[in-house]
Amino acid sequence: MRGVGRIKKVVRTLRRQFAPAAVILMYHRIVDQSVDPYGIVVSPDHFAQHVEYIRQTCHPMHLLDLVRTIRQRQSLPKRALVVSFDDGYVDVFCRAFPVLASTQVPATVFVASGYVDSDCNFWSDELTRTLLLQDRLPSSLRLQVQGAEYEWPMTSQEQRQLAHEAVYRLLKPLPPATQHEMLARLASWAGIERSDCADDRAMRPLELNQLTRGGLIDIGAHTVNHPTLSALPVDSQYAEIVGSRRSLEAITERPVLTFAYPYGLAQDFADETVAVVEAAGFEAACTVLPGVVHSGSDPFRLPRFWVGDWDLETFKKNLGWFFLQ
Repeated sequence: MRGVGRIKKVVRTLRRQFAPAAVILMYHRIVDQSVDPYGIVVSPDHFAQHVEYIRQTCHPMHLLDLVRTIRQRQSLPKRALVVSFDDGYVDVFCRAFPVLASTQVPATVFVASGYVDSDCNFWSDELTRTLLLQDRLPSSLRLQVQGAEYEWPMTSQEQRQLAHEAVYRLLKPLPPATQHEMLARLASWAGIERSDCADDRAMRPLELNQLTRGGLIDIGAHTVNHPTLSALPVDSQYAEIVGSRRSLEAITERPVLTFAYPYGLAQDFADETVAVVEAAGFEAACTVLPGVVHSGSDPFRLPRFWVGDWDLETFKKNLGWFFLQ
């Protein structure tokens, strides 16, 4: 009997290995931008090439259609693929949407609702503008974060980049109010006025509504303030998750049934976070952990592949590798 059990296990593994699997791609920004410390920028030209190749060689799907297929343990189409965006930047509406509409490739846009129709940009973008894009800065940066003192030299671009990486790691787990307090202190240190960049803003309610007309683009929740959920108590996680959904449903007048964990690595959300998302009535949630989706995938821990600013040949090569995982 043990031998039979082992054989059945091997057969199940082989079936899953050779059965069609789906790939979920993750984009953030579609814009021409030379400074990109987070690796989230894809140029409009490259994005258009990606989407046309997807149209020609893949089976693009709505995320919810993919999720319902795997829940029912049905066979996936060959080279099934989902396009997704995180955060909800305005360039998704201005630059990505026209390309998707012209090719009829569907997508899901996960939106941090607190930035919609807000005067605030994402804290990480403001950090970049302060530390990397100013012509002149003091020769050193001293910062106190949660009672600890830090200091970085700032006389070269390389030193600025190292300081930026360190400050980003320190600020990432902090509550949004504390992040903005730290950004105000950094602006004062830099001798600049805090200002918002229109190119970095999130979509406005009207743009979200226009994006969802026709049913090609779905909106998913991405919390209110884009915090590290694992750093919050459960009640605060619930407020972020459910608050985002309610706000987006009020704006779009459509059900919001999918979610993406901010940052999305294993340390950025916990089992209790997944339980909150499931209890809140979502049908699925995406991580940024790489991997393919198959009929046995957990719909609340869906893997995705990050997409870089790749030319067409690089995109073809990487997409082929994704489908082999």
